[in-house]
Amino acid sequence: MNVLVYYPNGYQKRVDIKWLYGIDTIEKIETLHPEWNFIYVNDSHKNIYQDIDVILRPNRHDGYPKMIAEANFLNIPYIWSYETGQYVEPSINDIERRLIEIDKLR
Repeated sequence: MNVLVYYPNGYQKRVDIKWLYGIDTIEKIETLHPEWNFIYVNDSHKNIYQDIDVILRPNRHDGYPKMIAEANFLNIPYIWSYETGQYVEPSINDIERRLIEIDKLR
């Protein structure tokens, strides 16, 4: 399964980028499922969604990202910490369970 992950490049003062964008959570899931292909991107590009099965965005601070809008338009499932409109702390167990469910539907 191909999992698209947003991980911006660059440096922000006083902010742990890996924590803010949930990369610490994603890396733990990667360890649990080496059979999944995690594709890290730092911006939207033409054809970025080709062959993508799911978008994983466990950000701890987010607006309404372009990536989620594009996923909705393209009917690509996603896991996002703001899906309900309220922030939900990323849970490795919940994310893993949902990824397994999506993987089974492919």
